[in-house]
Amino acid sequence: MTLETKTNRLLILPWLITAIVGGYLIWQTCLVTKDGPLYIERAKNLCVSPREVIAGPELGYPAMILGTHKVVEIFGCTDSPYEWLIPTQIMTLCCMLIAVLFIYQLGKNIVGKQDAFLAILILVFLPYPMRFAADIIRDWPSIMIFMTAMTVLFISAKKNSVLLFGLVGILSGAGYLIRAENAQVVIYGLLWLGVCFFVKRTGMDKRKAVITAIALLVCFAAMAVPYMIVKGNVLPEKLQGLISSQNTEKSAELVNYAGISGDRLGKSFVKIIERISENLMYYFFVFFVIGAYVRIKYQKEKIIDIEKVIVPAFFTLNIMMMVLLYYNHGYMSRRHCLAMSIVSLFYVPGGLRAAAIMLESKFGRKEEDKAGRFWLAILLIIGISICLPKLLAAKRADRIGFLDTAKWLSENTPEDAVIMVPDFRVSFYADRTGIEGWEIKDLMPQAEYWVRVIKADEPVENWGTKLTEFPLDGKNTDEMVTIHKK
Repeated sequence: MTLETKTNRLLILPWLITAIVGGYLIWQTCLVTKDGPLYIERAKNLCVSPREVIAGPELGYPAMILGTHKVVEIFGCTDSPYEWLIPTQIMTLCCMLIAVLFIYQLGKNIVGKQDAFLAILILVFLPYPMRFAADIIRDWPSIMIFMTAMTVLFISAKKNSVLLFGLVGILSGAGYLIRAENAQVVIYGLLWLGVCFFVKRTGMDKRKAVITAIALLVCFAAMAVPYMIVKGNVLPEKLQGLISSQNTEKSAELVNYAGISGDRLGKSFVKIIERISENLMYYFFVFFVIGAYVRIKYQKEKIIDIEKVIVPAFFTLNIMMMVLLYYNHGYMSRRHCLAMSIVSLFYVPGGLRAAAIMLESKFGRKEEDKAGRFWLAILLIIGISICLPKLLAAKRADRIGFLDTAKWLSENTPEDAVIMVPDFRVSFYADRTGIEGWEIKDLMPQAEYWVRVIKADEPVENWGTKLTEFPLDGKNTDEMVTIHKK
């Protein structure tokens, strides 16, 4: 049995871990992310006012949610909140299951079979990436398409296939419908074809490079341009707003400020490192740094041309996008850095192996293990052990009072009741119409019931008749969720 056959058979292990842990996390989810109800509402509205939904943020994920619900309706599912939530969580998890296979294939093309396998084995134990897969957010559907397109791009570059480059365009266009950033794969494809145009050793002549670039762009445009036309813009909403005419003066001021102090610019880079470190649980980030250094410094002969071109371009472009996001909007989440975190994982096994060999040289046993396999296993076990407590913790258990509130509202208010809530998840789980608001000044005449979160020492204001209350975290009384009636 060849090494490749053994590795391919072993792939079932991280795939099964993903399915089992993901299913467990879905079962343990107390509340979905805040964006979850919004995505589901957009999915519902696709049947009512599709043009309005298409003109909003990216269409792809709501369309996937609607398609999933149509499938489960065949088996008797209704329109209740949980019969939207759970199938959507399962669909998102399935996207990670598919993505894992393509992440392995991409890693195999970059760092080889063994390191690619270890990378995905680590990935399925990382708390944040795994928990994203058991939620209602578009990150794993987006990563699934992105990693598929990147894998096909690497294979296309090796085979110099016009048809495969066309497939890259189609996949990038499909990914654009989920998240506009997926169009970056086209940029990498064009960059590589530009290299092919000028460098003979790639094996593609100039004429074929031009034809391939046209095929890549045409196939991308066939998928993405109709949506761009209906939507009315090409760029992501935040970037579109940044470069719009009304923001031009403000952006110029920010650039000038950066030129003077650079403080916010510096914080942007720090935040990128922080977010990737969090995704890799800090422990594995250390080995990413070691692995990347070892590969660049001592393994130059193993780095193929496309890795030399695409990987630096990927990190450069994504760092630029993250800097722009944080610099102009003041935030950056772990989800925004998920793609960079996954690609970083490819270099973690090399770092682990370098550390293992060093430990073997210092603390080796009589039976010398030059490859440091014993210490590599120890380092992996330590890393996985660090991940497990956070990985297996219930999701958002500190907000379980919202669920208690939603259940009470569902059982004690009319179906057509309008409720003002501090979080749309309350009205969504209650299956009631919600209006978001936090203060008395936000109260609207149509709201018959009001939900608020108060601290124990907060002065009580006149919010109407108090009906009941629940501890926000289900245990303590430091913060309470209270329900009032007009």
